[in-house]
Amino acid sequence: MPRPRFAPPVRCALALCVALALLPPVPAAFAVRAAIRVVTSLADNFVVGTLRSEIANAQPGDTITFALGLTGTITLANGAGQILIDKDVTIQGSGAANLTINGNNASRVFEVTTGKTVTISGVTVANGRAGSDDGGGIRNFGNLTVVGCTVRGNYSGSAGGGIYSSDVNLGGGIYSGGTLIVRNSTIADNAAPNGSSGGGITMTGSGTAHLEVTNSTIANNTARSLGGGISAVGGSVTITGSTIRDNTITGISSTLGGGGIGTYTTTTITGSTISGNRAFNSVGGGIAGFPNGGVTITNSTISGNTASLGGGIHGGVTITNSTISGNTATGSDGGGGMFGSGTITNSTFSGNVAMVGNGGGFRSDFRYGSANTITITNSTFSGNAASGGSGGGLYNSGWDTTVTRSTFANNGAANGGGLGNGGSSSTNAQLANVTFSGNPATVNGGGIHNADGVLTAYNITVASNTAPRGRGGGIYQLSGTMIFGNSLLALNEAREVGRDYNRGGGNVATIGNNFVSDPAGYAFPGDILGNSAPGLGPLADNGGPTQTRALLPGSPAVDAGRNDLCADLLVGNRDGRGLPRPPPGQCDIGAFEVQPFAAPTPPRPAGAPVGQPAPAPIAPRAAAPTPASPAPTPLTAPARR
Repeated sequence: MPRPRFAPPVRCALALCVALALLPPVPAAFAVRAAIRVVTSLADNFVVGTLRSEIANAQPGDTITFALGLTGTITLANGAGQILIDKDVTIQGSGAANLTINGNNASRVFEVTTGKTVTISGVTVANGRAGSDDGGGIRNFGNLTVVGCTVRGNYSGSAGGGIYSSDVNLGGGIYSGGTLIVRNSTIADNAAPNGSSGGGITMTGSGTAHLEVTNSTIANNTARSLGGGISAVGGSVTITGSTIRDNTITGISSTLGGGGIGTYTTTTITGSTISGNRAFNSVGGGIAGFPNGGVTITNSTISGNTASLGGGIHGGVTITNSTISGNTATGSDGGGGMFGSGTITNSTFSGNVAMVGNGGGFRSDFRYGSANTITITNSTFSGNAASGGSGGGLYNSGWDTTVTRSTFANNGAANGGGLGNGGSSSTNAQLANVTFSGNPATVNGGGIHNADGVLTAYNITVASNTAPRGRGGGIYQLSGTMIFGNSLLALNEAREVGRDYNRGGGNVATIGNNFVSDPAGYAFPGDILGNSAPGLGPLADNGGPTQTRALLPGSPAVDAGRNDLCADLLVGNRDGRGLPRPPPGQCDIGAFEVQPFAAPTPPRPAGAPVGQPAPAPIAPRAAAPTPASPAPTPLTAPARR
């Protein structure tokens, strides 16, 4: 039988069907083209053109905008409740100053459902009220980005007065637990006064939850127990270029707090200001970090905050290139600038006050850190006060505290104007290349007061400190063990003899080559004792990260140290400015090392090619003959308790 022949149109249609069948499926995201939906009315109902209607009828990926010239306030209708956002959408307002979504103090304004990705920009979210629930203004269970918005005047009876974000349900302003990104926005005047946390923002959830705050202001928010401005439990937090100010914790707690920020998770703060926050009856006026050790602060200022314990900061932190100033601790445990543990580098603690407790600038305490160590490097403690306690600059009651290349100046306390050491017999402090200058104590130990534990000091300078009504203008040892080497004690003043060093008890050991200008009460072989002028310049910027006191020409401390101590890991062959020691010859006593000098570079001859001239030869200072040094006295460290 002859094969049937298809007509040409039939053959073409069949070929087209086969070709279409072979094409890959169209992705769902492109099956329906995203639309721009326009809000044309300030009413709140389900009529086309209202915000509630446009959100309800939007498709995933749609953008909702507002008609040109449409400004004013959308007030949520009584009984209508919150606006639910249950799809991926973008809401673009005309500017926070132009457009307000008002909860009418009757309901939350927005809720983002689980897994949805939403961006809200250019609006004010105001007067939301969540009753006893979370998130007065916004509750987020998805991935929410807030840009160029104001969230103000919202209330939650639980958590997140302004925004609550979570991958589980909890906030006054915003409550969030998925991902919450806040950029170029203001979260202000929100409250969670009867709830647990987060007057401005609460973020809770698992390890995947994340809060990012960038170039924003969190101000004048109130919560009862954790994080007046921001609270975070779980996940991670990043705060960059932002201001957290004038927020308050109202409750009474010794374990919760954070007037500005209260966090139980990894928190990174960069280029930000935390100021004027209050936790009057709690801990951490500016920042409270729990379980301590997960807070990193860089290039930031923590100032003017107040708390019962840890006026500026409470917890375990890493601080770099930052200023902690003007904070106040009102309670008996102190820590005006900070209470806790961690690592401090290239930072300044100034003008902080512990009104009745210890540690005007910083009270170190291992109980509130993830590790039993405190390390302070290249930092300055100045003008701090613990008028009723010990340690105007630093009070060390932790296990192991190491301070290198740092300066304590013009701090004041009852005991230990600069440093108070000794929370227990297990307390261990190590000092190297540290300068103590101009610190007063109203009782004993203008520069240093050692009450217990072990204090080891290599190449420190203790000068011009005072104890006008007591003992040890430079150092007073009440108990414990003190070990000295290559250190300079001079020009200190006290009412009683032993102006540079006075020992009321405990044990002292010298490894030698110390300079002590007032030998009364101090007599050890291998040290330079007597009333000879120390040849010290004033406290000044001599280069390096902190101010130091230079050794002047003819100082008996020049070339009088022990090179083996200067090579010790604690000193590291560097002085307080980070400059090398020793140059040719023997290293110096104290925190300052006189350096070789270079002859002035001769002027470039006329017509010489442009370029870097060869450096002039260095004229080294004359090297003193190295005397035989006694071997260090072996010491048995006391057993820790």
